[in-house]
Amino acid sequence: MKIAAVATLSAALMVGAQAAGESVYRNGPEDGRATNFFQPGQVHETTGYFQEWGDEVTLVGANRNVTEMTVYYATDLLIPTGNERIRIRFYAPDGPAVGSPPRPSPGTLLWDSGSLAVYTGWRSQRFPVPDVIVPETFIWTAAFEGPDGNPGNRIGLYYFGPPSVGASDISVWQRSDPGEGWSYNEWDYSNGTTPYGSFGATLWANGGPEGTIFDTMAATSRTEGVMN
Repeated sequence: MKIAAVATLSAALMVGAQAAGESVYRNGPEDGRATNFFQPGQVHETTGYFQEWGDEVTLVGANRNVTEMTVYYATDLLIPTGNERIRIRFYAPDGPAVGSPPRPSPGTLLWDSGSLAVYTGWRSQRFPVPDVIVPETFIWTAAFEGPDGNPGNRIGLYYFGPPSVGASDISVWQRSDPGEGWSYNEWDYSNGTTPYGSFGATLWANGGPEGTIFDTMAATSRTEGVMN
């Protein structure tokens, strides 16, 4: 399922307290690009597994010890429970080749954040990462918990593109249950201009940002499409 939306974003600025590190990947709203978001907050009806959506990214620079991540997401909650969560995972791209053309799927688990609180609105959120060593190209995923069972509640990831730091194509990974394996789709929402279809994220290595960065976002306008 997906929700299409178009938004003009404005951003509040947040001062980073961590020592300056290296920005090794960035795909965010700093240039005012329009965006869409998905609804990955679904649960497998039999196993209770929270569906994962993921993006394969290629980093720049010399450092590969990820120490901070910003994720761009939206929560639209008619009936918030206070139990809404996000779970982030890093994978090496060394799993079985799937799809057409075949490509390596997420394989070795490099990091699992566990369940982390999320907040309402159109936002970004900074998460500490405990010096996780990643390869130059790896896959990060997000799974949302909490909105199921409440009609009208929606949680999803922004997507932008192309990244301003690092690289990512328009392929999006999906897994509904570990027993069903991974699949990928190529989604281009560029309206015939610059292709984009990568989830919004910023990755820092060997420290964090210094000075000001984009953080909590507010949508000044948006036109929502139909969930299908």
